[in-house]
Amino acid sequence: MEQKELKIPVTLNHTTIGILRKIKGVTASQLADRMFIHHSALKKLESGHAPITDLMNVRLWKGLAGLGYSVEEIYVINEFVEYKGGRC
Repeated sequence: MEQKELKIPVTLNHTTIGILRKIKGVTASQLADRMFIHHSALKKLESGHAPITDLMNVRLWKGLAGLGYSVEEIYVINEFVEYKGGRC
């Protein structure tokens, strides 16, 4: 399956990260290893204590795509979380 690229910049919601990670049954440490960051940094992003920078956003997209999600799936779930107010 061919990966598509978004033409618009989309910053992931911090709640979306945890939801997508838990759906696949992946621990924070496993996703952090894919992103080349420490797992405590990922936990801070998920909790909303640290802002999601542009570089971190790119790492998140690539890390989640590496788990088997397509760009469309990540985008749709992120928009749903945004629609619900960021709390699911």
